[in-house]
Amino acid sequence: MLYLRAIITDKDGVIPNPANEFDIQWKYANKPAAGTDPTFIALGSGEYMSVRTTPMANTNEMTVGIDPKDRGARKEVVDANGKIVLDANGKVVFDR
Repeated sequence: MLYLRAIITDKDGVIPNPANEFDIQWKYANKPAAGTDPTFIALGSGEYMSVRTTPMANTNEMTVGIDPKDRGARKEVVDANGKIVLDANGKVVFDR
């Protein structure tokens, strides 16, 4: 069993809590036949993933990767009167 974590970086370094900013889809492919491209199969989603090594039993090789999709820009939440909503600590509440 492989226990994996998605680590996504930008120009400033590692993005903390990448699942807050990205929809992270995991996929894998076995070693393809000579001269062919690998065919990726979906494993699941999230920042962490457990992968059984059974699919690589015949080849002893497998490629595991992520396909992160940006969730889009966040903006301030406003109430019916157009006022910015604050949380209990006085911080601005954001949503997509």
